Amino acid sequence: MRLTREKKNAELQKHLTLVHATFDYLTIQFGRILVCDDVPSNEVMYTNQKARAEIYFKERRLDKLQKQLKGETEWLMITFDLEFENYIKKNTAYELDLFAEARSRTEEVLKKGKIEDNKDSHYVAIMTNLYEKTAGDPQKIKSLQFLQKIFYEGKGKPHSVSSKYTEEHTELVKRVEKDGTIEETFISTVTYWDGPKPSHFNERKEMAPDGERWFTLTECASSKDSSTTVTIAFSKMSVQTYYAVGIHPNINAFWKDNNTIVIETEKSYTTHSKYHKVESYGDVIAIEYIES
Repeated sequence: MRLTREKKNAELQKHLTLVHATFDYLTIQFGRILVCDDVPSNEVMYTNQKARAEIYFKERRLDKLQKQLKGETEWLMITFDLEFENYIKKNTAYELDLFAEARSRTEEVLKKGKIEDNKDSHYVAIMTNLYEKTAGDPQKIKSLQFLQKIFYEGKGKPHSVSSKYTEEHTELVKRVEKDGTIEETFISTVTYWDGPKPSHFNERKEMAPDGERWFTLTECASSKDSSTTVTIAFSKMSVQTYYAVGIHPNINAFWKDNNTIVIETEKSYTTHSKYHKVESYGDVIAIEYIES
């Protein structure tokens, strides 16, 4: 049904307001989750998306505004952000139910008594988790879990990582003597490739002296490309701070102190990233380079 001009104007204004408020919320929550060389990449991205929403509004592209809003709220729904709805209600003249579509679809599943496809299963899984987190009806939770079990055992299968090659690895990254005993810290990882095993793969992890974060020095080559990288792992995320094209066994990295990493490399190498300072939620790490 085609909207009248007046109705479309109202919907355009509503969606522009909701899109702006959503990106404002994301900026507050995640704007500085990663700052590389003083550039908060998420904050810049959210600002650009708000500017794009203004363009869609002027062009009267309600469909584009709706797509923007759905794209971001879908992610907030999947991560069970239960504060977002309150933020929208407090800061706009509108209310927004993150779980409206998932709730509606899940109720239809319960009425039919079966999950028919992967989209059904996706929403049922979301609502089951939501009900568990918010002390929902125990009987409804059991019913949804049962329907999921039947679906998985029938024509569907549980979601799994699509990969032709995996590698499990446990590494001793810290060993200290304390009060007459030796304390050891291990990092266990599983590496997945969505494709065949690399022709060359070598990885070394090293924990910071305080044990709060670590970096990974990786050499990886496939039929398409090869690289030597240094990736820093913070408590909530990781960032690739250095990327050199090609396999370079002479590249080295080590902790100078708890907040400084030194990378030994060569100026002649082609690099895709080469940061000197990275930050996540106020946790700052400096990167110094020794180049020959």
